[in-house]
Amino acid sequence: MTTIRYTKVEYQYVGGYSLLLVFEDEVSATDFVSKDKEWKKWFSHADIWVGQGVAYERIVLLHVHGVPLYLFCDEVIIDVCSRYGSIAKPPQMSEEDEDLSMVCVGVLMGEGKRIIEEVALSWQDKKYRV
Repeated sequence: MTTIRYTKVEYQYVGGYSLLLVFEDEVSATDFVSKDKEWKKWFSHADIWVGQGVAYERIVLLHVHGVPLYLFCDEVIIDVCSRYGSIAKPPQMSEEDEDLSMVCVGVLMGEGKRIIEEVALSWQDKKYRV
């Protein structure tokens, strides 16, 4: 099995799930991209960057408040948060948590606006503002 080794590789985070890997020369970069069986363990795709556009994505933490205790579960929280993008970091709730009034969820978004809004959560003919 071949192991990829390079003398100097730097990386820069460019948003969402994307990294820019900076190799010491073009030969190393081309070699890396050609060995997809190795890098697919860590990355979904790799391309040589020659100035093409990169989608703007960001991971945001949504702070979810107002979910009634009897509805406070992963499924409900994920349903509320998935309206804004794909779930990057699911809620991590525990019976030992001291604060059950709020939970944070990481969401991958493709736009830059701030989210400060309410969602109507309906259950058994009642509506809750979350």
